[in-house]
Amino acid sequence: MVNKEIIYGRNSVLEALKSPRITAEKLYIPQTEVDPALAKIRRLAESMGIPCKSADKKKLDDMAKNGNHQGVVLKVAVRSYTTYEDLLAIPQKKNETPFFLGCFQVQDPHNLGALIRTADGAGVHGILIPKNKSVGLTGAVSKTASGADAYVPVCRVDNLYETILDMKKRGIIIIGSCPFKEADCISYREADYSKPICILIGAEGRGLDKRLLSTCDVKVHIPLKGSVESLNASVAGGLLMYEAMNSR
Repeated sequence: MVNKEIIYGRNSVLEALKSPRITAEKLYIPQTEVDPALAKIRRLAESMGIPCKSADKKKLDDMAKNGNHQGVVLKVAVRSYTTYEDLLAIPQKKNETPFFLGCFQVQDPHNLGALIRTADGAGVHGILIPKNKSVGLTGAVSKTASGADAYVPVCRVDNLYETILDMKKRGIIIIGSCPFKEADCISYREADYSKPICILIGAEGRGLDKRLLSTCDVKVHIPLKGSVESLNASVAGGLLMYEAMNSR
């Protein structure tokens, strides 16, 4: 059965996993299943790189709104993703300087939705998100984006680090947002956003990991006068995107 972004029931989930028209986000299944049908579904999901989360009967009941889930629930994207090559082709088709946004492990759907909405207003050509440990194009994201997710292409990649390295090879400058001022960081207003760029926004709380920070050509921070050490991911991203827009 299907309920908005939720698919439940063994046959329904199995067919959804096999369908090229449906993008699976996450599989919810009991931690220790002895049923061969459930084991088959788990193996298929894992082979496709789809995260499998343990869920007890109550959680499955709640997700399926007490529907006959038969021990398995699949969360799917409400919109389709674009491919990496199609994403890169967008600025060329528009005859514009590339302007991308990369979101590292942003897990709050309201943050991703807000970033998508701002990206639409700032003229961002597309957004990169990792497949794991990141919220996808869920209903909550779409609602927060207020429909902007229909216009801003989102590309979900297996490895954001490797994708960023490929962007660098293609001449795209990587600008990383640092939640805390570091020795090699400059103010976000001092950066040059006029060239082909990809702005990287980190996970809520901890920001970008060391590997992604090592790829950055420029590291920027947003000066703060208050007691809180960093801004919300969507607010920080919004400031950087509009600073870029005003510089282009």
